[in-house]
Amino acid sequence: MEGQECRHQPLPSANITLIRQVSRCASSGTVSVAKIIEGERIGKLGIVALGCSAVIFDPTRATILLTRRTDNGRWCLPGGRTEAGESVAETCIREVLEETGLQVRIVRLLGVYSSPHRLV
Repeated sequence: MEGQECRHQPLPSANITLIRQVSRCASSGTVSVAKIIEGERIGKLGIVALGCSAVIFDPTRATILLTRRTDNGRWCLPGGRTEAGESVAETCIREVLEETGLQVRIVRLLGVYSSPHRLV
């Protein structure tokens, strides 16, 4: 099932407007779930975890490198969570090496994406 939406009663300490639970049954029979909670400043109730992803082009810049997740079989950009004492650039380099075996250098930052109104 994909894109289920359900409305819940607000928590006493938060004004939750929407909880979406997205799940997909992979061919292996595993189920992956991402819960997205949206509400006014709901992010203040969460734990901050920095992460990064790398976009790696082929020499012609026509194709990008994707990796396949082991937990749900989905294709994704190489990346992961920042460890304590690590910069996001160091995280990106480490995660690409761990997931692909490639040694890379960071060329530029493409964007920073956040919302105080969403928890994932």
